[in-house]
Order: sequence, then C-alpha cells, then structure tokens
Amino acid sequence: MQTQSEGVYRDGKPFLEQSDYNEICRELKDKLLSAELEIRLALVYGKDSQEVVLFNTLQKKLMEVTLMLWDAKKETWDTTEHKIMSIFSQTIDPMRNQFKEILLKKSSSRTFLSNL
Repeated sequence: MQTQSEGVYRDGKPFLEQSDYNEICRELKDKLLSAELEIRLALVYGKDSQEVVLFNTLQKKLMEVTLMLWDAKKETWDTTEHKIMSIFSQTIDPMRNQFKEILLKKSSSRTFLSNL
C-alpha cells in the first residue's frame, strides 16, 4: 500500500491497477480485523499470554498505519510517509522481531520435547 501511495503521490504513476489495489486493501482489512490468529494463539499459549498480548498490540499498530495510508492525500504524503516510517522503525519492526523470536523459541522447544 505504501508503494502504491508513493507512486501516486510522488510520481503520479500507480504501482498497481486500481482493482488490484482495492483487492489488496480488502484482504488486508479482513486480516487485520479477523480474530482467527488471536484465537489460535490463545488456544496454544493461553488467552493472557505474552504472545497474545504482543500479537494484539502489533495488530493495532498495523491497523493504525493502514488507516494513515488510507487517509493520506497528495498534500500530506510527505508528513504521512515520515510518520509511517517512524512507526515501523521505532515500534512495529522491533515488536515484530520480538514476536517472531518468542514464537520460534517456544516452537523449537515444543518440537524438541515432542521428539524425545
């Protein structure tokens, strides 16, 4: 979505056809609003687990950035892009890395134990 906005607002050339962009937006919205992954994590790790809390926080931040992209205008794109990049570098990327690390550690220890 950010690449599409960049192309439209800076170069006047969209990266995707409008229909493809709309489809991606619908799919993203569905995924961000879906509780399926949260439920799966809660079943495996417990509903109040660090994994579920971290996932929910990450999902909310991704929704925040998505809404910023949807609300962006050509006149505000420079400011919006800067805010989005800042949110990713300061919050989303570190959180996503932490989440992946936790899941990998837990899944590798479960796999190890199940192979004993």
